[in-house]
Amino acid sequence: MPSDSKGPEFKNLNLSYEADRNRFYITAKIEDDISGISYSGIYIKSPSDSVGKSGSFSQNQYNGLYETYINLSEYAESGEWKVSYVYSVDKADNNKTVWNNNGTEWQEINVTGNLLVDKEPSYTISTSSSNINEGDTLTTTVQTTNVAAYSYLYWSLSGSGINSSDFSSGSTTGS
Repeated sequence: MPSDSKGPEFKNLNLSYEADRNRFYITAKIEDDISGISYSGIYIKSPSDSVGKSGSFSQNQYNGLYETYINLSEYAESGEWKVSYVYSVDKADNNKTVWNNNGTEWQEINVTGNLLVDKEPSYTISTSSSNINEGDTLTTTVQTTNVAAYSYLYWSLSGSGINSSDFSSGSTTGS
């Protein structure tokens, strides 16, 4: 049996925030030259550095990537969370920890995505035209961010001379 004296290597790290579940989803491509991965994980810090959270990776049998979920409380800080370090241990007990402040080793990992927590709901409203003539159609589109599925959006139209007779159907308020 060959000797194994080299720790696992992180090749890729993909970071994402799932707003609908208030958690981070992180995947990694981790390789070991001989004995294989025994366990691995990640440690992250809140934007103010006051909260640290960790996740243990497990291998997805369908795509071979290692993945973890890190749940946040409803009170979790908004802003960009940062990876402090990643670590992995192989079956020969060789370990490798890569700190985010270690420029050379950290830069060798292809890191994509971010851990940006933006829990504030927002709405963007756009219209098909800023001016319309009598008899023309106005289309209004609302795009949402961090709004729970099936939420109600209450709306109203107001202005000088706008009333329900301006509409072939519907009203000037609704949800």
